[in-house]
Amino acid sequence: KSKNICPTIEKTVPVFSYRYKESEFKDNVISLIKKHNPKVLVITGHDAYYIKRKNNENYKNSKYFVETVKEVRKVKNQNDLAIVAGACGSDFISLIKAGSTKYLLFL
Repeated sequence: KSKNICPTIEKTVPVFSYRYKESEFKDNVISLIKKHNPKVLVITGHDAYYIKRKNNENYKNSKYFVETVKEVRKVKNQNDLAIVAGACGSDFISLIKAGSTKYLLFL
């Protein structure tokens, strides 16, 4: 019979979830940040990369994620709020340039 030698530390982390279309993120995010004052913000949805599209429109929804991150960074800096943004196929370079958090470390 095995015994757990690492004690379990349980912490309660409040989680609030809202559902919007990607194009609606930017218009709703600031009021939600003011309401909940989170330490971590996750912005996700659906995205895809299209090879044949032109004029910097290769990504289905990355522009909405980028716009949302930029909007949040107007009121919360890197030290106040960690932002995890994007989805499968997102333009992560643009998201990081917009202000998404590069590295997260949870202890």
